[in-house]
Amino acid sequence: MKQPNEYNLPRNEYDDPNIVYLYLSLGKREPQDDHERKVLKQIREMEAKGGTVEIPFN
Repeated sequence: MKQPNEYNLPRNEYDDPNIVYLYLSLGKREPQDDHERKVLKQIREMEAKGGTVEIPFN
């Protein structure tokens, strides 16, 4: 049985939505819905082109 992953909490559990994007980009979080799948796809496309992703934090 797969153990729950603390990085896979629902988006509304995080104070800053950018944390979700960070976890997605690092491969620590599995996409939870279509929005997250789209964001992850965009991140991977940017990385494949040699770009980097900057995720802002407060």
